[in-house]
Amino acid sequence: MGIALSDLIETMGRAVQNANTAVEQAAAAAYLGQGYEMRDTGDGSKAYVPVCYTIQIPSAPDEKQIQVPVTALLHHTSLRLEQVDIKLKFRVEDCREGDMMVSVAASDNGAGSETLSEMALQFRNEPPAEGMARVNQHQTQIL
Repeated sequence: MGIALSDLIETMGRAVQNANTAVEQAAAAAYLGQGYEMRDTGDGSKAYVPVCYTIQIPSAPDEKQIQVPVTALLHHTSLRLEQVDIKLKFRVEDCREGDMMVSVAASDNGAGSETLSEMALQFRNEPPAEGMARVNQHQTQIL
């Protein structure tokens, strides 16, 4: 049984996008888990509050203590999917309404018994759209 080639490519693209989203969510969770605690704000709501270390700084004439957020001391890089390459081998079964019906099932008939086509798909992580970049910049201005 075949599948439309366009549906197959769309499904693979969606799977790559979902994997990228999962990586980003895991990075955010790791960042918040390493440097923040969820605390009551006093009005019934909760907020992430930075975990801080008290560090004593030698200074003249006395020693001074400062609160340093843990996130200022930690490495923040995380895994990022920059590019995903997929090589797909398939057999064209039929052409219907302008779309190819293909089969990606492995052949049971031995090498060379079927004519297989091969396609390489490349998914690249691009910078966000200009509008999204401006929204992100506005949201981080308070930092």
